[in-house]
Amino acid sequence: MNKGLCGGINTAVNYFNKNAKKGDLLVIMDGDNTQNPKYVHSMIEKIKMGNDCVIASRYQKGAAVKGLATYREKLSDIASVYYKLVLNIKGVKDYTCGYRIYTYEIIESLIEKFGEEVVKEKSFACMMELLYKISRVGAKFDEVPFELRYDNKKGNSKMDVFKTMKRSVVTAINLQIKYNGKNVIMNIIIGFFLVLLPFFLSLISNYSPTNKQGLEHDCSIFSYIGFAMQNGLFMYTGAWDNKGPLLYLIYYIGLTLGGEAGIYIIEYLALLITTIFGYKTVKLITNRKILGVIGTIYALCLWIPTNEYGTLSEVFAMPLLMIGIYLFVKCILNNTMLSKKSIALWGLCSAGLALLRLNILLIYLPLFIIIAFILIKQKRIKEIGTWILYGAIGFLTMMIPMIVYLCMNNALVACINSAYLQILSGFDSGTWLDKFGALQDMMGKLNIATGAGIFMILFILISIVLIVAKKVTQKSTKYLLIGSIFILLINMYANSLSGAVQMHYFITFIPIVFLITALLLYGTYENKNNKTIKILGTILIAIGMIVSVNSYYGLAKDIINRKTPKESMIAYEIKQYIIENTEPTDKVQMIGGNKDAVAANYQTKRLSATRYSYLPLWASFKDERKKEIVNEVVEDIMEEKPKLIMVCVVEEAQFNSLISNKEEWDEFLSENYEKDNTSIKYENIYKIIEK
Repeated sequence: MNKGLCGGINTAVNYFNKNAKKGDLLVIMDGDNTQNPKYVHSMIEKIKMGNDCVIASRYQKGAAVKGLATYREKLSDIASVYYKLVLNIKGVKDYTCGYRIYTYEIIESLIEKFGEEVVKEKSFACMMELLYKISRVGAKFDEVPFELRYDNKKGNSKMDVFKTMKRSVVTAINLQIKYNGKNVIMNIIIGFFLVLLPFFLSLISNYSPTNKQGLEHDCSIFSYIGFAMQNGLFMYTGAWDNKGPLLYLIYYIGLTLGGEAGIYIIEYLALLITTIFGYKTVKLITNRKILGVIGTIYALCLWIPTNEYGTLSEVFAMPLLMIGIYLFVKCILNNTMLSKKSIALWGLCSAGLALLRLNILLIYLPLFIIIAFILIKQKRIKEIGTWILYGAIGFLTMMIPMIVYLCMNNALVACINSAYLQILSGFDSGTWLDKFGALQDMMGKLNIATGAGIFMILFILISIVLIVAKKVTQKSTKYLLIGSIFILLINMYANSLSGAVQMHYFITFIPIVFLITALLLYGTYENKNNKTIKILGTILIAIGMIVSVNSYYGLAKDIINRKTPKESMIAYEIKQYIIENTEPTDKVQMIGGNKDAVAANYQTKRLSATRYSYLPLWASFKDERKKEIVNEVVEDIMEEKPKLIMVCVVEEAQFNSLISNKEEWDEFLSENYEKDNTSIKYENIYKIIEK
């Protein structure tokens, strides 16, 4: 009597259990000539290495599939990803291939736990059911690559593909719910939390559907560069700003794929990745899901006072920093052992940070130093070479295409000058006292909003005391504490380079706050011997959660208020004036950094006559740099003759004082433009004379 695959598996497993002895192996494979017995030898070698079940896998390097219809091969690939997400059995990639070897000991444990009717699923999904149940009794798995020869199969397949897919989807979920019910429900709740929290946070950003108040200053500049690239100009050479090229490429891609909604989606994804890896970092340190949620809630409340309506370079740097910190934690907890792929991923993230803002890359420096120190101390010198090699591979994987892209558009030199050399040499950042004053100002603002400044300073002080007093016994915890202290200090230094006081600089502290919150939670709930840690940690966490609730409540009110348009009258009048006095193909030039003028320029979708959509005459620029920019702008205006020139009154005198040939400029204006002082309050408008 044909009992089907399910009955056949149960019969084979029970016969083996009753007639075999310790040390024997059970080999099960298809009998339709598609699976070659020669792979048994390599599978036995894996058993000798301490594995309980070895699978002949289609998804290991060197495997191949011949004779299977393309659509079925793709469906199998999709199914493999699905099983990995739902069942997530360590060491398994191929969940459905029946070509396997089992040890006597694992079969004995299987029947002892589940009885003689081991599998109950009647479809081909019973192979996946068997695998999952073996994992429930503690089996260790491994795989060997093999060649599936479906072209050798005689006759038609008896499998109903779509019915099997349906049964596999349902069976995988049912197994998780039946044997891991509470965890499944918890995972679903946490999954929704990890998706919805960044969505809630993203609603305050510039391109959020709830934003009816116009764009902010920096976002308008970046948006203009993306818009200019869509219209044949290129970053740095045709549209200037001093951030890294990856930022403008993100804006260009977002606008091209979905307009302003495309940029919003990319920003949401950046927040989502940060949230997921932040949660994973806290969970990795504390080993408790609920603590992962608590840590995520507090760390991300820092976004609320620092984002300044988002869509800035720090926003897109945040997930790269968070991934790096997660890998650092994983590395320390695993005694610096990381896979080559993880090291390459770290290199890739490093390149991403360098291509956004070079100073943010400094935050990685202490992490690499600590890892190198551990490897040298343990005399694992060869592993340093592995880190350098695969880190370089990851770094160059992103860096080389960007360099080629810039070279193809003759913008590499302009990029290096604008985003790197001029940033390092073009700023007059003042004395160390000025930098410290800027940091003090920002920390003060943070304290008012979230208490995060005090939180971080207290963490540093407490950590130093505990380390010096030798209260931290675990080396991994000590290294994580030292790493946290140094990346906090390095980040403070990196944010003080320009001497400016900008709250959005502190977005880069969010990944670090994930780390220090995780360490506090671990010390508070897992360290049973140190009452000092427990008391201090509990106080800080309690304060943090109170502040978090208040911050999220404030964010909700802000989002509701932003549904009502509150665009400034100046911005509205500037936009209307540009639209009424120019055509979409006309060029318009803004002189001065007035945020309303910059925002209006992008929103009217007019190209600038120079590569500067606005004129950055920041106080932190050195005089030589200001003069260089002003005279470049003057030359381009005189050559392009834009339809409209708009000069912010507050910067007009400074602009005029920096022009080398003022007489020629005045003559150019008098011959081609007439001054209009009546149309917009607080602005001078130069309008071209119609002859």
